[in-house]
Amino acid sequence: GGLSPDPAAPLPCVAAARAEVDAVAGAYWDPGIRHIVALRGDPPQGETTYAPHPGGYGYAVDLVEGLRCVAEFEISVAAYPETHPQAPSPECDVDNLRAKLEAGAGRAITQYCFETETVLRFRDRVRRAGIVAPIAIGVLPVSDFAQVRRFSERCGAGVPRWLAARFAGVEEVEDLVQDVLLSLHAVRATYDASRPFMPWLLAIVRNRLADGARRYARTSGREVH
Repeated sequence: GGLSPDPAAPLPCVAAARAEVDAVAGAYWDPGIRHIVALRGDPPQGETTYAPHPGGYGYAVDLVEGLRCVAEFEISVAAYPETHPQAPSPECDVDNLRAKLEAGAGRAITQYCFETETVLRFRDRVRRAGIVAPIAIGVLPVSDFAQVRRFSERCGAGVPRWLAARFAGVEEVEDLVQDVLLSLHAVRATYDASRPFMPWLLAIVRNRLADGARRYARTSGREVH
């Protein structure tokens, strides 16, 4: 397969000089972290538009090129099935992805997306553009729907009606029951979105179910196997 189980460290280049970013990369390398997710990063809190640091890496493509001079990292970059909110068009967004890969990244990891058809169209668009690098599909297990909705509004990810309907009314349930229902909703929502690509992600949700069961056991006095 193309995906490594080794840890990957996110590294944004926003609001930092090149020397600062390079120092962070070196601090990752020294203890043995070899995989970096190279990101531009969001504007600092209180700012609405991105402005490159005058002495820093302007964008993720520049960061990828710079990391190649720091060490022999395995580098992943971001991709956006629903198109980056600041991209002029889907085609420009794919062109930017190609540039990051040509600069030295080995794979892309997408922002989470709840609609399988959207992901499939993105995959086809990328392949038609001649990009053959591995693309890992980001899937977000949902355990706090209100939080997911807020975060999605900030990052430009869509929240489909079927997902909102699936979580409708769950917030009013008693705490222990809520843990179980949210976990079950998370399993179904994650499975719907991830089954064509990343079935191993269900392990993440299974762990959430196990945590909920243990909490129930502690409060009820029942043994959970």
